[in-house]
Amino acid sequence: AEVRVNGTLLIAADNAHRRWRADAKPLLRAGFNEITVVIASPIRRLQPMVLAEAHPLPGEYDSAFGDEPKG
Repeated sequence: AEVRVNGTLLIAADNAHRRWRADAKPLLRAGFNEITVVIASPIRRLQPMVLAEAHPLPGEYDSAFGDEPKG
């Protein structure tokens, strides 16, 4: 995920299984502030790396919709 405060990147987190903290005070201003969080699709982000592996590990992605990712 990317977290931006008033358009400036505050943190680019690459692990959803840990806690992230960052000091936003230098980016804040009096009055209105805008904080945006963009969460990337883990499949879109990681699938190219998995498919490029010489010896990929098998995955288990059962889906009732038949939309399991390759690899």
